[in-house]
This record gives sequence, structure tokens and C-alpha cells, in this order.
Amino acid sequence: MGRPGPSVAAANFNTADERKDREDLVSLAKPQGGVDALAGLFPNAKPLPGATDNGDAATRPVPTFGMKDGQDKPTGR
Repeated sequence: MGRPGPSVAAANFNTADERKDREDLVSLAKPQGGVDALAGLFPNAKPLPGATDNGDAATRPVPTFGMKDGQDKPTGR
């Protein structure tokens, strides 16, 4: 029959169950650059065990930009 589509898989996904299943991996986690740098972009996020910053003060979020649809599209002239 095959694998379920994304909507079926998402409906069956339980974050709490997944975290519990992965608790034994916390001891293997290594500090990573960017944890503190990105924290301000996710104000509602809860700290996760094992997700710690490596202390590199030079780490910054990757700059991004967006584009709007509208009249400012190139005309080819």
C-alpha cells in the first residue's frame, strides 16, 4: 500500500512522545553555535535538554531577505 502522505503522517506525530523516545540521546548532544543567537527569533520556544550554546560570541543568525509580489517585477526592457 505504501507510506502515508504527509498529512496522515503529521496527524499521527506527537512531539511529546518523540521527545520521550529521544531522551537517551541527550547525553550525546554537543554544544552548538547559534543556539543563543537564534533564541530571540523564537520567543515562545521552551529550552530543550541538550540544546546548549558553545559560547562562540561571533555566531550570528544567517541573514535572510524576502521578496514581495507586485508591480516591481522586471519588465525585460
